[in-house]
Parts: sequence; C-alpha cells; structure tokens
Amino acid sequence: MKRAAAHCILVLFFFAFLFQNRYAIFCIDDWLYAFVVDENAQNYMSVADDGVTRTPVGSLSDAFYSQANDYAKSNGRFMVHSVVQYICGTMSMSSFVIMNSLVFALFTLLLLRLTFGKPAFPDLLLTLSAIWLLLPHKGLTFMGNVSIGVNYLWSCVATLLFIALYQRMLRSTLTSKSFLFCFTLYALVAGSLQESFSLPVSGALLAVLLLRKSTRSRGAWIVAGAYVVGMLFCVLSPANFSRAGDIGGFGLHLRSFVGLASSPVFVLLVLMCLFLTAKHKLAWFIRQNLFLFATMAVSLAFVVFIAYNGRHQLTFINVVSLLLLLRGWQLTDYGTKRVRRMAVTVMVVLSLVSYFPILNARKSYYDSYQRLIETIEKGGEGTVYDGSEFESLGRHIRQNYLLEGNYVQTFTFNNWDFYERSLSVYLTRGRSNALVTVILPEDSPEYRR
Repeated sequence: MKRAAAHCILVLFFFAFLFQNRYAIFCIDDWLYAFVVDENAQNYMSVADDGVTRTPVGSLSDAFYSQANDYAKSNGRFMVHSVVQYICGTMSMSSFVIMNSLVFALFTLLLLRLTFGKPAFPDLLLTLSAIWLLLPHKGLTFMGNVSIGVNYLWSCVATLLFIALYQRMLRSTLTSKSFLFCFTLYALVAGSLQESFSLPVSGALLAVLLLRKSTRSRGAWIVAGAYVVGMLFCVLSPANFSRAGDIGGFGLHLRSFVGLASSPVFVLLVLMCLFLTAKHKLAWFIRQNLFLFATMAVSLAFVVFIAYNGRHQLTFINVVSLLLLLRGWQLTDYGTKRVRRMAVTVMVVLSLVSYFPILNARKSYYDSYQRLIETIEKGGEGTVYDGSEFESLGRHIRQNYLLEGNYVQTFTFNNWDFYERSLSVYLTRGRSNALVTVILPEDSPEYRR
C-alpha cells in the first residue's frame, strides 16, 4: 500500500512540475542557437550581427557542425550545446517542455536514490518538498528556457547518474567487462558536458582514489580517467580562458558569497554541520560522504576564485547541499519519527500553499510574452512595438525576491538592443535582425524613444 502511494505521489509531482514547466519561455540564447554558427563568426552571438549569412539548424549534423565551429569561440560545451542547438532549431517549445519534465523526473528519482536508497514514505514527501522549497533559482535552471535547462538540469542529471553508477561500481556490484566498457564511454561524455559539474566531480574522483586504497581498482581508475579526459576537453577550450576574463577572471568574486548566502539549502547545510560538530559527529559524517564533500570544496573554490557570473552557477553546489542535508538529517536529534512527521507536514503544506500563486505568476508572464510576440508579428519591419504589459510585469516579478529566478525567469528589452536584434533574427528565420527595432514600455521610467 505504501509503495502504491509513493508511486502516486511521484506521478503527481511529475505532473505538478509539467504544469509549471508549461509556461517556460523560448528566449534569449534560444533565439540564436536556432541558427548555425558560421566558421568565420566571432562566436554564437554573431548570428545577430549585420550583414551575416544565417542558416537555420535543421538536423543533428547541423548542430554538430555549428558547435565544431563554436568550440574555440564561445566555450567548450560541445555536446551540451549540440543538443541545445538541435532542440532550438528543430523542436517546438511544447516538445522541449515534455522532455524537460521527464529529465526532471529522473533527477528526482536519482536524488531519492542517492539520499535514502529505498526511502520511506515520509522521506519521499520530505525530499519532494525540499526540492520545491529549498533549491534556489529553479525558475531559470530547471523551469526556464532551453539553453539554460539543458546546460544545468540535464547536465546535473547526467552527473548524478554518473555518481550513482560509480558508487555501485566501487561496491563491486557492477564489474563485468561490458559494463566497464559502456561506463567508460559514458564517463567520457558526461565529463565533457559542463565545467561547473565536471570540474568538481573530477576533483572528487582524484581525492577518493588517492585517499582510499580500497577504491584503487583498475576499473575505478579507468572510468575516472575517462571522466577527467572529458572534463579537460570541455575546460581546455581556448574560449573558456577569454570567457573567464569577461566575467572577472581569476581572483576573489565577492558576489559568489551573496549567492551562497541566498541559497536556503546551503545555509541549512552549514547550520546542520555546526549542529553535528556540537554532537561530535561531523568528522564521521564527512568521512562517510567524502566524495560529496570533495565536490563541494572544488565547486566552492571554482565560483569564489575562478569564475562567477550568476546564481545559476551554484546549481551543483545546491544539489549536493540538498543531498548532504537530507543524509545528515537522519543523524540529528531532529530525525526522529515524530519530528520528521512534523517537518514533513509543514513542508508539504508550504509547498501546496505556494504552488498555485507561483503557477499563476508564471502563466501571467508567459501570456504577456506571447501577446508581445503576436503584436510584433502583426506589424511591419522597423515598427516600434508596445511592450508595456510584458516589461511592467517583469519589473513587478523582479521586485519579489522569492519569485525572481527562484520560480520565474524574467528578462527585459530595456538594457541594450541585442535582445531586439536576436528576437528579430528568430522571428524572421534569419532574414533580418531589424524586425524589432525597439520595445517601448510606455508606463516605465525606462521609457525610450
């Protein structure tokens, strides 16, 4: 009976996410990734420049060719951005929403597996509520546009799957030659996806292999080596070094501390570690979760000292924080059945109470965007369009700290004309970058003529 109830809860959670994800907006980088990066282009953003030839992505081979041209110009995420370009060029947003929701379901299952193994019913409810309430910036990384969703949610799932399989291999439950061959290939691909995931995991792999003799099997080294090679393919792209310079380069990035302090799950993990220290359990807890703590250490060093341009870069830190928080919860005095039921009840109620206002906010913003696009498509080239509703609603959402980024992704046309040119390119299928010359939010202080 409990298993059937658990399955029903998981299905309901999937559809709850699907309904939220229904109002994701195809925007910003998505507009440009729908076109092939020319071999002579400066980078993928050159699609919006004047006087360039624009070829829509029409197949997977187009996406691979485009990323082969862009590998040394934008960043080294060849595999991830090939998938992004294929989706942006050939699929509808509704198709992506369904795929993204399925990937999110896999994320939830992997999180449960890595946290509890075989979770009890209260553990299931606690985890699902924690995902909704404690993981920050989901509106961008999990329920946002195509390019960010694939870069962060999909890369996160690929990384968690690698960690789950690697841990099973270390326990000698998966040792066949065929598995080792397939897993090595998977490790090579997974390591090459996204540096904010692959760098921390590579560091953790080396730390565990060097510190724990029991893990020094031939297979463990082969898989770890393949993963590190994949990571190097991504990280050593020449574009990454120039990109690091654009976002501050090497040094102390103080904004990263603000991002970490604004993450509920990270703050709660720190508090839990302080509690475990008082109970003399922290050292044991770290030893039991050495791999995850090692990924945290490398992730923190990366965002603090190497590169940081926004809270979305903290996605892996936040996910690992949630894993550790839920594991550590079971060691505290607050992990008793009675207190756990109380915590689950509170978190489930908060999740249900917040769900529908958030859904309404996402729907309102999505509808205002669709009306703006309809207005643009009815006009003629060079026409100035009224974007009052879209811009004013976006400003209203950005004033709500809990909504902005955490549950709703917003953007504005008022900072520069690049978004207007990019949207023009997408709406005209590459024929023009001047369909939208300016967006006029007449009721805003940023009104432009």
